Order: sequence, then structure tokens, then C-alpha cells
Amino acid sequence: MIALLAQTDRETIPSALRSRSHIANKTGELPGVRNDVAIVGYGDPDAYVVAVLDRYGNNERRAAIDAIRDVIRTIDRRLTSA
Repeated sequence: MIALLAQTDRETIPSALRSRSHIANKTGELPGVRNDVAIVGYGDPDAYVVAVLDRYGNNERRAAIDAIRDVIRTIDRRLTSA
């Protein structure tokens, strides 16, 4: 949990959910792979945990970041819509 709260790389999940508060995340990256795991809305009754991983291989790193953002926005909409 401390690693999640200390994360300074906010490029994927937190960036995709700018209107949400209390996002603790931890990113990871290897050549051709980008991932992020987060507790979204920690401390709130509708909080959830999510992990998104993307293997982009020879494609652009930027494409992986955009794909993760798209996925998390979809997940957030589905989990938080009434």
C-alpha cells in the first residue's frame, strides 16, 4: 500500500480518471510492456481495485498508454454508473 501511495508515475490510470479523487496506483514497465494497478476511490464506499496490462511489442509506447486509459475509463463508467 505504501508503494501505491508513493507512486509518482501518474501517466495511465490517474491521468485517465482526473475527475476521481483518491487513486493509489503502481505502474510497471518492461520493453514492450506497460501496466498499472490501482485502488480507485480508496476510502470511498464505491472503491475498486483494477489492474490493466498492455503488451505493445514493436508498437509505440504511447499506444499502450492510450489503450490503458481507454480501458480504465470504460471500467470506471461501468462500475460507477447507477
